Amino acid sequence: MTIEQLNVYRGVCANVDSIKMQIDSLYVPVSSPNGKRIIGSSGFIPGNPTEQAVSRIIRLKEELNEQLTLQFNLLNEITEWLNEVADTDPEVAALIRFHYVIGLSWKETAVKAYGYNAGHSRARKRVFRYFGRVN
Repeated sequence: MTIEQLNVYRGVCANVDSIKMQIDSLYVPVSSPNGKRIIGSSGFIPGNPTEQAVSRIIRLKEELNEQLTLQFNLLNEITEWLNEVADTDPEVAALIRFHYVIGLSWKETAVKAYGYNAGHSRARKRVFRYFGRVN
């Protein structure tokens, strides 16, 4: 496992959240005030707007399912790897879990791991040193 692979997991999680938000945004009903027709500057758009929204929702839900499957598979790989790391270095395993799996910031990770604001650099440096990086 590498830091890049852990960052891919965080990216997939962010993508899942963004797709969910986009789907939710398509459920917001749009209506004109007082039942009057609103003519926008974009002109006439042919087709049924409800049907178009439903089609977009269906496509987004398919994409969401693909991303959720990827997220699940990546999480399984990371969890198996973290179990091995925990046997040799439980502190690093906890730091990685807090930051990369749960998604806490480095500062929040330090507070969770050390019980006080130890500064984000302590937790971050500990993880990067584990991977043989100096940052």
